[in-house]
Amino acid sequence: MKKVRLLWIIFFLTLSGVVRAQEFEASVLHKYVFLKWKWPADQQPDHYEIERRNRGGDFSMIAMTFSGEINDSSSLYYKDKLTGVEDHYYYRIKAVYPDGNSNYSEILSVSFEKTADQKMIDAKLDTTTGKVKLALPPLNGSYICRIYNMNGVLLSVEKPLACDPELSLAKVEGTRFFIESFHPQTGKKFYSTFSRN
Repeated sequence: MKKVRLLWIIFFLTLSGVVRAQEFEASVLHKYVFLKWKWPADQQPDHYEIERRNRGGDFSMIAMTFSGEINDSSSLYYKDKLTGVEDHYYYRIKAVYPDGNSNYSEILSVSFEKTADQKMIDAKLDTTTGKVKLALPPLNGSYICRIYNMNGVLLSVEKPLACDPELSLAKVEGTRFFIESFHPQTGKKFYSTFSRN
């Protein structure tokens, strides 16, 4: 049995009661939560309802999004802006089918508590190379950097050297991005924002 990692792989229950493994991810930046999920292509619902609750609260719908084409297994995205003072939230996806039946995903836990291994770092344009320089700590091995637009859509994935972390955003469209830098060897995560003139 594969090891289930929190915030990366969540199990979904299908209508037939069979457990299917699908993506359900969350990235946190300041007061934004970027959700990404997939549903089995052969079980596409009519629409999805995104639900959220805080500690001790009840789930309530915060948004609705419609499925893609039939048998489309593309990822879906939602950006949630939080205005409260809570430091911990829970999310789940409700899949509503054309016949009126519905099914819930498992619950995804998201924490805003800052730790030494998860913090904001600077991202600046190096005018000499034209690349974006990240103020990441020099660690052995490579980082995995995921570049998102401000709507939470994944635009690019790069693997810069940990000793000289630079990103080439020449082929990435848009003007404002947020970057999640993950160091697999240590499990540390760092976040940054970047605006291109």
